[in-house]
Amino acid sequence: MSENGSLDGRQGLQRLEAFSDGVIAIIITIMVLELKLPEHLPAGRPMHMWADLIVPLAPKLIAYVLSFFVVAVLWLNHKSLVDNLKRGSHGVVLINMILLFFMSFIPFATHLIGETQAQAPGVALYGALLLACSLAFAAMRQQVGRQTTDPAALEKQRRLRVRSLTGIAIYILAISLAFVSPWLALAAYALVPTLFFLPQLLGGEGAG
Repeated sequence: MSENGSLDGRQGLQRLEAFSDGVIAIIITIMVLELKLPEHLPAGRPMHMWADLIVPLAPKLIAYVLSFFVVAVLWLNHKSLVDNLKRGSHGVVLINMILLFFMSFIPFATHLIGETQAQAPGVALYGALLLACSLAFAAMRQQVGRQTTDPAALEKQRRLRVRSLTGIAIYILAISLAFVSPWLALAAYALVPTLFFLPQLLGGEGAG
């Protein structure tokens, strides 16, 4: 890395990707560590999986599953974006650090949803973090577009930009929806990673 904060060549970008991969791995580890058993498991009688374990943990499990797939999509998109960068810059480093900053709060918001039984403030905060991550990705995608001259690559970035703007719009609407129905808002958040994986399942393009 040069003195002005830019990344020189492919090796510098690989260092950026390795650092980001490490941070994302820690984020997932923290999330799963928050999945703790209910405090009062039955004593003196057989434990019923559904009533004694699944039901008490349901909000935490739902929040964890959603966050896992959200982080998975963020990681896949991050990898693809870095692979499409030809050179680093101070802007790339700054945007990447902003992205990781907001991502690092996802375990906290996930835990908040589980502990408060998906109350509106926590669900809205969760959506705000996902929105911030999406905006950071949009800025990163702009950096990729500036370094691309190939018409096919530019067209691909245009299509992915449309998908990214769709996700941003869903997050904005879902944040407001959280104060009406938190569970519907969570379903709306889940729609964004679904839109990412659906083209892959149908044989189309996924990450970008």
